[in-house]
Amino acid sequence: MVPAARFRETRYIKETPPLNQEAIMMAITTAPGVTQRMLSNGHLELTCRTSNRHIECEPVAAAMWIALKQHNGDVDRAASTLSALWHTNEDDTRYDLIALAGSLCSLGMATES
Repeated sequence: MVPAARFRETRYIKETPPLNQEAIMMAITTAPGVTQRMLSNGHLELTCRTSNRHIECEPVAAAMWIALKQHNGDVDRAASTLSALWHTNEDDTRYDLIALAGSLCSLGMATES
């Protein structure tokens, strides 16, 4: 008997920007001193030499990180690629990418350029 998979559901409250608001360009880069390593379980390990911080991202976050790296940190292009692969709404995927990027920036693992 296989145990039921554990999952965590996160709900986001989205605000619709005014129609005349310009699009915000966001690009994410690896922070100085951060190394990355893919683990055999599909997780991504990020380690910062300057702060000695170490985090491990689950496979979905790892895929988002890879997409960001493949698109030179361009959140919009990464969201477009992932939403096509995952058959998800592009705006929702972009929102999740921005949330991940914000978390990584606050942890000192990434920077916004």
